[in-house]
Amino acid sequence: AGKLAMPSATQTQAEKRKLEEAEVPEGPKPPKAHKASGEERIAILDAGSQFGKVIDRRVRELKVFSEIVPLGTPAADLLRDGYSALIISGGPGTANAEDAPAYDP
Repeated sequence: AGKLAMPSATQTQAEKRKLEEAEVPEGPKPPKAHKASGEERIAILDAGSQFGKVIDRRVRELKVFSEIVPLGTPAADLLRDGYSALIISGGPGTANAEDAPAYDP
């Protein structure tokens, strides 16, 4: 049986150069508007829940774009960014406590 060929030093350097020269995205792209893209978008407001990431993953498994956003995100921003639904992910302390965080009406 034949042996596995080890990459030569020049191949390894060429591969490294190729990786270094590859374009790296500068950050997340701005969200597409719901009506323009035809894509359903759900915002998950993070109000301190331990399950925010689980909720995000489950929504994405349903082939729906979702994104976890800070609790203080203004409603106008969510509308502008094309979100068609909102999930507030928090525990009993963020819903029933007297000092519970307030949401943008």
